[in-house]
Amino acid sequence: MHAVIASEAKQSRLRSRDTRHSDREWDTSFRPTGSLRYARDDEGGGLRFFPHHVKGETAGSASNYDALAMTDPKRTDTDLLRFYRGTGPDVAGRRIEDIWSWDQARLEYTHDFVQWLFPLPTRSAFNPDAPLLTDADRAAFTADPELQERMLRSLDVMLAFYGFIRGEASVARTADFNARASQWLAPNNHNHLRLSRILQSLRLCGLAEQAMSLHASLQETAEDFPGRVTETTRRFWREAASGT
Repeated sequence: MHAVIASEAKQSRLRSRDTRHSDREWDTSFRPTGSLRYARDDEGGGLRFFPHHVKGETAGSASNYDALAMTDPKRTDTDLLRFYRGTGPDVAGRRIEDIWSWDQARLEYTHDFVQWLFPLPTRSAFNPDAPLLTDADRAAFTADPELQERMLRSLDVMLAFYGFIRGEASVARTADFNARASQWLAPNNHNHLRLSRILQSLRLCGLAEQAMSLHASLQETAEDFPGRVTETTRRFWREAASGT
């Protein structure tokens, strides 16, 4: 009889515990380190831990995660943002600093990196494993000067590859432009698609001014080198930079 009563009591405690932690409800009494609160994350299949010092309504509701994201955005970084901040790799295990250091040949013949440097909200047919640019990612890039500076560094790497250099208000050709242009300035070259991606990504991530500066230089280049860039490509560049 005592064993039956003990078993029923144990089952009651288990049911109470399971109910308390279901559907992302919060247990404000359990502190595994003495300074943390935790909640079950049904979307991620585990527990997320939050600082105990978050007080009031925020600390005791399911909006705690969102509130913490506002006070410390890096807590909720996506794979893309971790890659861009230098705190995580891409799916091939490469850090952004690794890609920034590549030589021209590797930039030309590697085809699964530009989607990480210049993300878009649409899936890449060439690299379906690349991250999509979400609304939250766009907001982070637009609001965070550090992320913008790092994207501009990615831009500088690709500009040097194409024979351009970024100034304060314009993009100009470098002294070795002709040598660099021999690698990409030809009708339907795959780099024309890369440039469309770069223009659109800059615009979406809060760098519209830099997108327009690059576009102006590309259009000038197309005019100075007749027959090297198709009218279709020029239209794509214009739409990518302006959004219209």
